[in-house]
Amino acid sequence: KSTHNHCAVLFWPEDERIYWLTKGKPILPEHSIEMSSVWTFFGPVPNTPGPAPFSTEVPLRCLKALGRPGITVLDPFGGTMTTCLVAHQMGYKSIGVDKNASYIEEARKR
Repeated sequence: KSTHNHCAVLFWPEDERIYWLTKGKPILPEHSIEMSSVWTFFGPVPNTPGPAPFSTEVPLRCLKALGRPGITVLDPFGGTMTTCLVAHQMGYKSIGVDKNASYIEEARKR
């Protein structure tokens, strides 16, 4: 419901944005993805070493909606690499980047 990045004296955000970036013209699904733009998930995910863990349902929905054979998923702020984990489980190649080496090591173990 509420993100942790807010200033208490202003309106605080109750949403987060997901950006879908592509090189060149995006390839859209041929069928309706039948999903609302508003999703509600409960969190944070317990026993996760990162400061901003999220449910595997977030990348799962994105990849179900927009994934296609042969893509590589890039998460430039990988944290504990939840997005890369889901991409791997779905059969996609993925690249995860984070400045915290311990997060990357934990992700390798997972």
